Amino acid sequence: SRQDVGKHADIMIYMSDKSLDHPVTRMIYDIFIKQETYAQKQETLKKYGILGLTEREMSKMCNYSEFYLVVEQRALEKGITQGISQGIDIGRTEEREKYMNQKVDTIRLIMNEYHKSFEDTYSFLNYDESEREQYRKLICN
Repeated sequence: SRQDVGKHADIMIYMSDKSLDHPVTRMIYDIFIKQETYAQKQETLKKYGILGLTEREMSKMCNYSEFYLVVEQRALEKGITQGISQGIDIGRTEEREKYMNQKVDTIRLIMNEYHKSFEDTYSFLNYDESEREQYRKLICN
């Protein structure tokens, strides 16, 4: 009714391609989600028997669908960015593990070939002192 103008409730509806086969969800999609010009939206509303909306009400309806498309696009872009970032982090972790394994192999090779202790070998290779304990645990345990 006209006295309810200005009152609204937000409803979030998730639709799959299959849900568009149902007439009610098809109508919701056509009216609220489908991107159309003002004239196209008027024709869609007439198709469903919805008449008498003002230009202002129609404008709001079009703006809501555009707003949700922008939100959806931003969410998609954010998801892609996060995925790329996680992929880079995983790549760094894998590269770090590969580097550490190469150092472990080098330390073991020198220890075995030259019958040297871990301490002597690590000092000889002049590796970072802050990592000494980490490599000692990997090699000596």
